[in-house]
Amino acid sequence: MTILAMYRWENNAVFVSDFRVSYDGKNQVDVLSKFITFDNRLGIFTAGNLELWKGAVPIIQSVMREVTMDNVAEEGPLQLALTRYTESIPTARDKPRLKYGGIGFMLDEETGTNIVFSLEGEASRGLRITPLEDGCIVMGSGKNIPMIEDRLGAVLNQHKAEQPDNVPEIESKLKGEVTDYITRCGASAYRKLGISPVFATSRLAAGGFSMTGIETHGGSFSTYGPPRRYHYSFQRIDGQMVLQNHLTNRVIVVNEFKDYSDSEVDVLFDPLGLMEGFDPIPCAVGDTVYFMNQWVEDDFLDRTVYKTGIFYFKGQPMCNPNYQQLANIIMEELDNPEAVPYVNTGDIGLIIPAEKCSSFEAGISTQILNHTWMAEHITNYDKFYDPPADSAGN
Repeated sequence: MTILAMYRWENNAVFVSDFRVSYDGKNQVDVLSKFITFDNRLGIFTAGNLELWKGAVPIIQSVMREVTMDNVAEEGPLQLALTRYTESIPTARDKPRLKYGGIGFMLDEETGTNIVFSLEGEASRGLRITPLEDGCIVMGSGKNIPMIEDRLGAVLNQHKAEQPDNVPEIESKLKGEVTDYITRCGASAYRKLGISPVFATSRLAAGGFSMTGIETHGGSFSTYGPPRRYHYSFQRIDGQMVLQNHLTNRVIVVNEFKDYSDSEVDVLFDPLGLMEGFDPIPCAVGDTVYFMNQWVEDDFLDRTVYKTGIFYFKGQPMCNPNYQQLANIIMEELDNPEAVPYVNTGDIGLIIPAEKCSSFEAGISTQILNHTWMAEHITNYDKFYDPPADSAGN
């Protein structure tokens, strides 16, 4: 399981891929590069079943002398060879067919041109190669996130319109938007989808292809939680690609396909703590989730209530990242005794009995500061509003 996202415009493309390998019901490890290169002309970002890709690599190598810019994304030697290979893979009647795919590119350094295409294969049924036009595509388990291609495409189209020639900036924007969109699904989404919370980025332009090494550091600061510092990198050291957390001195070797072997324990890389963040799924009412962000600072209060749905991947629930805002109130210059009962929680899930959901949605925009009404609808209201014992209800 993985996420593989690509944004294409004119003769350019930027890519985001993760490092995670998942074993059904077993371990997850953030140790694999999802990129394979052939003869420095053809590159493929992989998604799907690892064993199918291991079998496909020598097949691709065997036909590389016949592959050209003109036939790589047509019914040429590459598609014919991979189709025969994929059709030959046996499948059990009582099990789902294994799938694999990816996004490939081929470049011509002399002319400075390139072509980008998708690969989609299913064991015993064959493989299809499709040329890709301008726009956004997502593959892997991350494709199951509702509206992710539409969201990424809209944001990147706007960003590209403002900075059409700034390939590094558009690459960085794609990475940031992918991270934000998965995080909005809840902190557990990374494990449930089998996606690492740190990504590799790459770019394809007239000058050729490059995978971007990174070293980044900084901190997240919040009035409702302790600050979190981070300093990590992804780079090649002594011929090996490594992920390094510079604050803990932890180093993880990122394997290429030919060097990868199964792990018996989890190997997770999460320097930003995204897998430990907010997740309102335990508060779900049926297929609906309600949560609130409450920011309190001195004499200032900002309270916003949201609603979202749930989507499932392999039976596991996650938040739909397309939130609906139900209500918001901002109060400034509160007297100190007035502000004291409000707890500075940040994001917090709301526990609402199923029979009260309709009246909660109907009234929240006008009753958001009616504490008696809120406490009647929200079982855990005392977690973010804790008045003195002798105070009035409103």
